[in-house]
Amino acid sequence: MKKTVIILFCTCSILFGLPALALASSVDSSAPIQKDIANVSPTAAQDAQPLFVALDSFRSSMAGVLDSQLAFAQAKLAGTPQLSITDISATKDAAVSNPWSTFWYALYMLYFYALTVLRWVVGNAIVFYPVFVLLVLYILLRLFSWWRRPRY
Repeated sequence: MKKTVIILFCTCSILFGLPALALASSVDSSAPIQKDIANVSPTAAQDAQPLFVALDSFRSSMAGVLDSQLAFAQAKLAGTPQLSITDISATKDAAVSNPWSTFWYALYMLYFYALTVLRWVVGNAIVFYPVFVLLVLYILLRLFSWWRRPRY
């Protein structure tokens, strides 16, 4: 378990430039983004304010769900036995004592890392909103291409 926490801390520090403990904090506010929009177009900022309020509420609730799933995955990682090698000798090959526990440990570790990255994206407004805009544009593109498809 200690190795997992150390690896997670190092991964978050290196990849994201922040300590792993900052992942459990609340989500960033969208106020700086709203302020930048208001500097360009006050009318657009007023019209977009309800959208930002709804998205901030969604991000907060999503962060709570992700935090609970991170705690679940961390508990599963602590309870899943890790890879253990038995029967090591010079003449025999090493035998894995329980390959399924190794499989589940690796699966929970991947799930934990995926949740950590998703929690970081949801928690940072500077990252979340461009990703959200790209997702909306992609959905609109797919809808437009679906509507334009001829139906013979």
